[in-house]
Amino acid sequence: MKKRGGLFFSLLLFLLVFTVAAGEKCYAKEQAYISLPAGQIRLPAGTRIVEIDVLSLLDLASDYANGAKYRMYYREDFELYFKITELFKILNDQSLRFALGAVNVYMLSVPDGGNDYTAWLVAMKSNQETEKFLPDVFKGKMTEQKKEQALAWYEQQKQETEKMFPRAKKPDFGGPVRKVAYTDLFDYNHSLEYEWQDLDFITINKKPALSHGVRATGDSNGLFSAFYVKRYMFGIGKKPALLAVVTFDSERSFWTRTFDQIMTDGFKPAAR
Repeated sequence: MKKRGGLFFSLLLFLLVFTVAAGEKCYAKEQAYISLPAGQIRLPAGTRIVEIDVLSLLDLASDYANGAKYRMYYREDFELYFKITELFKILNDQSLRFALGAVNVYMLSVPDGGNDYTAWLVAMKSNQETEKFLPDVFKGKMTEQKKEQALAWYEQQKQETEKMFPRAKKPDFGGPVRKVAYTDLFDYNHSLEYEWQDLDFITINKKPALSHGVRATGDSNGLFSAFYVKRYMFGIGKKPALLAVVTFDSERSFWTRTFDQIMTDGFKPAAR
């Protein structure tokens, strides 16, 4: 579980680096209405959006890990060699690729009051793998029993997340500036602080849904970060689905306000 957590952290790092670096090649048109596999969504006027090919990102990470594996072998750094070898196996795991086949990732940019706000939108439909990560409480009305089930699921989610990224000894940033080597990214030494918001019982398109937010601040091998994630979970037919917005912590107020409004009156889940 911890290795998979490190994997997804590494993928997020690749996502942030390569989508920003490739920005000049993304000729996304401004648009307000788009159709996602999870449903139709109405975005603010002037929004720029581009879809990121997640599987090609996985291939890129796999190629990088494969090259790093041999470099560590020839340097006789066998401890890191075995870590990278294990990562390479995970990156090529077929169940992971099958799960990512149900996930779409988009980069958004919204101009507002002279500022440009950036976020990543994740849309997840259900398949045999992704259903393991989603609550199954959207068939019919949201009863008290289903609410208890959803709250129990949420507590389990929090516990599993904090097991993946446990608190650790924080690096000392005093003294000379610390230099972080690229090979450090494979060590998975994360230290995060969480602020979990309450699970909210909402409606989307007049049907029961869930939402929650979490702030995650901390560092990974000395690379510090602060992110905010807001998730919306709902049913497509009788199967669970998810939309999540991932952004920098400094922009959470804008994106929370924007997507709470979008999900209230600007989103229509797809038919199964």
